[in-house]
Amino acid sequence: MRKVLISFAFLSVFFMLKASFGAQVVVDKIVATVESQPITAYELENIAGFYRVKNTKALLNKVIDDYVLMYYAKKSGIVVTDEDVEKYIDNLAARNNMSPDMFLKKVESSGLDIEYYKKGIRLALYRRKFALRMFAPTIHITDTDIERYYKLHKKEFKTNPVLVMSIISVKDKKLANSIYEQLQNGADFMSLKKKFSMDTAGERAIPLSAFNKQIQSELKGLNVGEISNIIEANNVYYIVKILGKKGANVTLETMKDRIRNILFGQRIESKLASWLKMVKSRTDIEIFK
Repeated sequence: MRKVLISFAFLSVFFMLKASFGAQVVVDKIVATVESQPITAYELENIAGFYRVKNTKALLNKVIDDYVLMYYAKKSGIVVTDEDVEKYIDNLAARNNMSPDMFLKKVESSGLDIEYYKKGIRLALYRRKFALRMFAPTIHITDTDIERYYKLHKKEFKTNPVLVMSIISVKDKKLANSIYEQLQNGADFMSLKKKFSMDTAGERAIPLSAFNKQIQSELKGLNVGEISNIIEANNVYYIVKILGKKGANVTLETMKDRIRNILFGQRIESKLASWLKMVKSRTDIEIFK
C-alpha cells in the first residue's frame, strides 16, 4: 500500500553538507522508503550528479521509480554486478574522451560521493535490464514505422562526419606546449602519446557533433594526417591527430538502424511508464516531509 507525505522526524540523522540544491542543507535524513528500503537526503544529494536533475521533487520521484524497478527486478532474479557498473563507467569515460580513472576523479572533484554516483549507475542498470526482459519481446518495429518516422523527422538527420583520431591529453600546459613544439619539428605523434598522454586509447571514432562548437571549429578544417592546435577543456590540454574521416550519407537506408533504436527506446519507456503507474499503487512507498 502506498503512503505519502508522512512527517517522521525521529528517523533523521543530521549533519551539514554543501549541496547542489542550495548553499547548505540538512542531509542524511530519510526522505522516502520503498518496500522498507530507505532513500536519504545525502543519497539524493550525491545521486543528483548522475541523474542530472536539479529539482529535488523531480529527482526524488525518479529515484523512487528506480527503487521500485530495482525491487521488482531483484524479485525476478535480475542481478547487476560490480563488473556491470565498471563497464558502464568505462563507456561514460570513453564518450568523454577520458580514462575511467580520470572520469571518476572529475566526478569526485565536483563534490559528489563516488559510491553514491555508482549507486545511480546500478539503479540505471536495473532499470535497463528489467525493461529489456519484461517488454523487449513485445516490441515490434516495422519498416512502415521506420519510414513514417524518417519522413516526420527528416530535418533531424543531417550529415554528421565521423572523425577517426588519436588524442594526446596532459594536465600541464608547459608540457602540452613542449609536446606541440616537438610535433611541429617532426616528432612522432604516437611515440609522444605513449610517453606523455593520460589518454592511452589507440584511436577513437567520434562524430564531429559530439564536440562543442569551439572544438568543432578546430577539428573540422583538419585534413587526414594533420594535427590540431592545443585544445584546453576542463583544465586538460589536448592535441588531436586526424587519422581518417567517415562521411555520413543520410538516407532512409543508412538511418534504418538508428531509427529502429529510437523507436525501440521510445516504446520501451512508454511501456515502462505504464507498468510503473500500475505497480506503484500496490508497492509500499512512503515519502516523508
